[in-house]
Amino acid sequence: MKNFVISTFIALVATLPALARIEPGIWSGVSLAGKECILEVYEQSFERDVRHPLNERIRVRVAGDEFKVQFPREIDAKKGIVTVNHDRYEGILATAVGANALTIEMVNTKEFEGPTSYKWIEDNWKANKTGSMTCLELRHRSR
Repeated sequence: MKNFVISTFIALVATLPALARIEPGIWSGVSLAGKECILEVYEQSFERDVRHPLNERIRVRVAGDEFKVQFPREIDAKKGIVTVNHDRYEGILATAVGANALTIEMVNTKEFEGPTSYKWIEDNWKANKTGSMTCLELRHRSR
């Protein structure tokens, strides 16, 4: 019985990092221009149905673009270590004229786990133009 309890506890702890830390719904913040900015968060999924932070995807929408964001992967070839950066989600969309990108900055404390800000980037390489929008002070609208 003791081994069962210990193995159940270990299995539970092992899955905790794989749980999404962005509550679904509408998150609003303030842009650098002082206007309201929105992050719509939909569902969480896992590639190949493997519940692991490397496989976690969260479907979000910003500025009319829908992204499947994920933790950035970090590979240390010398040490043979593969991990993720739990402090940020990233997503990229190829467009006919370049690419759009989204980074979502996260905070991970005992008091709060979730997004604090995001940056949406538009890179139009055909016209040699770029643009971006930064959204700060994100709060879930239900709070």
